[in-house]
Amino acid sequence: MEKILVYGASGDQGIPLVNSLLKKGYKVRAVSRNPENYKSEIHGDVEAVKADLFDLDSLLNVSDGVDGIAMNIPFVFDKEIASKWGKNITQAGSKMGVKKIVFNTSCIVAPKDNGLAAHDGRRAIEKCMEESEMEYVVIRSVVFMDNLIRFWSKPSITNNNTFAYPCSPELRISWICLEDVAAFMVAALSNDDFKKDKILVGGPEILLGSDVAERFTKVLGRQITFSSLKPKNFSYHIKSSDDSRGRFAEVLKTKDSGQFSFFTAIPGELRGEHYHHTKNEKFLVILGSAVFKFRNIQTNEE
Repeated sequence: MEKILVYGASGDQGIPLVNSLLKKGYKVRAVSRNPENYKSEIHGDVEAVKADLFDLDSLLNVSDGVDGIAMNIPFVFDKEIASKWGKNITQAGSKMGVKKIVFNTSCIVAPKDNGLAAHDGRRAIEKCMEESEMEYVVIRSVVFMDNLIRFWSKPSITNNNTFAYPCSPELRISWICLEDVAAFMVAALSNDDFKKDKILVGGPEILLGSDVAERFTKVLGRQITFSSLKPKNFSYHIKSSDDSRGRFAEVLKTKDSGQFSFFTAIPGELRGEHYHHTKNEKFLVILGSAVFKFRNIQTNEE
């Protein structure tokens, strides 16, 4: 196996994977929506390509001439979309004669659907792999150690000397760093004995929240305490509206400064077709691609 196609190459999990593959001597074809954004963090030469997980033809193109596929793809809170991605990736790989596919689920996956769309979408992708003509390995990583320095953890540690995390004080967690997850993925690709397998991976220690706080205390030289967050204090429900075009949800609305919202658009569907007297709207595409058009309702000029 010489050339590996990497999905999600520019993300936090993809960059260590690409570097690990390069270190092992593999040729890497890196798929990303924005491949130009990560090259400064890659330690070697890669073939950077752009593709759309909704577009089977684009995936057929990038799958041509590779021996294996390794993927870190984002969670999506829609099982049907996850299933679509899984089918497109595996169909493209099978048709192009790819030998093996390895998928990092980024979470523990239960034996059956549990009604949580993000989780059930992972199971849907696994099913697509099982039904494909490729050998497959699923890497089910437990909890990322890198979460400790993310925006939901680091500020409390830095500013309040508190390690706050949404887990029970009695829960022992096998924290694993992204570089180790990447190493497991590369090993799964490299070893022919690993096939049709699902492997739960964790770090070298299984720690309570208080154990993690103790290690922060030792390294930082000041007392860090652990605070167990209840789920209701870590998240909140966002009301959304769904129809044939997709989903719309208002995240935040202010009295004087407008609102922040997000929406999904089913491929090929038209959204919008309304106007505002004074509102200034800005759009940021976070997944996929879209065409935005603005029209003067008086002159009909676009």
